[in-house]
Amino acid sequence: MTKILFFIHDLKHGGAEKVLVNLVNNMDYEKFDITVMTLFNEGVHIKNLNKNIKYKYCFSKTFKANSKVLSMIPAKWLYKKFIKDDYDILVSYLEGSCTRIIAACPDDKVKKVAWVHIEQKENGFAYAYKGKNEAIESYKKFDSIVCVSESVKENFIQLSGIDKNVEVLFNTNESEKIIRLSKEDVENKKNLKMIMN
Repeated sequence: MTKILFFIHDLKHGGAEKVLVNLVNNMDYEKFDITVMTLFNEGVHIKNLNKNIKYKYCFSKTFKANSKVLSMIPAKWLYKKFIKDDYDILVSYLEGSCTRIIAACPDDKVKKVAWVHIEQKENGFAYAYKGKNEAIESYKKFDSIVCVSESVKENFIQLSGIDKNVEVLFNTNESEKIIRLSKEDVENKKNLKMIMN
């Protein structure tokens, strides 16, 4: 069985957080032993994780300027402190501190994947790093860099100069659930007009 860790900032109400929950909840548990780890134990989506998924976190609460504070601590130390178990695949599921920490994995046999969800500006690309050079060197350590759209991929390549092992994989959606819910009756308690395009 392949042991895989997905590492994300938190599981709050954002789109990437929901997409990650959709992804891990629909994976094959006979093939994958899945752990989701958050930097901060916060978010409405924690309770939505399937019972087959192990959940871990690093800090109980978010703290002020956490990305900047963590950028001052050596990434190798953070990796050793928080990533205790052995995994076959490590997935950093958002830009920033999680990517920096996963890049510090000392084992070359472990496959590392960085999942990039947004188009970034020059000053945002390196916000969780000591500078742009550290950000670029961190991304170079990944076996695969997954972008959620062509525009995100183009933006990433432009900012980083990295074009090797960069691919596009669209976000996962629970299509059957969406269709099922769309057929349910909705009670309009406030008697509001609903506008459909």
